Amino acid sequence: MYEDELYKKSWDGLFLRSVSLEDIPKVLAEVHQGWCGSHIGGRSLAIKITHIGYFWPTLVHDAMNLVKKCNVCQRMGSIQHQPTTFMTLTLSPIQHTMWGIDLVGKLPKAKGSLEHAVVAVDYFSKWVEATPLKRLIVIASSDSYGNM
Repeated sequence: MYEDELYKKSWDGLFLRSVSLEDIPKVLAEVHQGWCGSHIGGRSLAIKITHIGYFWPTLVHDAMNLVKKCNVCQRMGSIQHQPTTFMTLTLSPIQHTMWGIDLVGKLPKAKGSLEHAVVAVDYFSKWVEATPLKRLIVIASSDSYGNM
């Protein structure tokens, strides 16, 4: 307590002023979207508030909730480009033992009416071989049950 105000000593030795329940929404709104607000993320918002010199026990939780409810942040925020599942790597211990082969087409016509290609990749060295084709002939083979 100092001059009828409650302070908390932070990890770096600075004293942070405790904010009353009525003032929490005002502080959050001003720092997040006010005059100098930049619509930063929840954790960054909480850190910025502590750097300004304020504190309350649920600061991080309240900051995260404000960002989740902010219309501008939800519309303009960056989209996470993280795959929903882990990628499966296919590795080969010895060169030229495992290849990935794919048929590519229809490509823009090249000299000699070539508009398809066969592409093969060595899983060990990542070496790529490609051969152009005039036309693509797909031969359907039956599976072990005789279905096409």
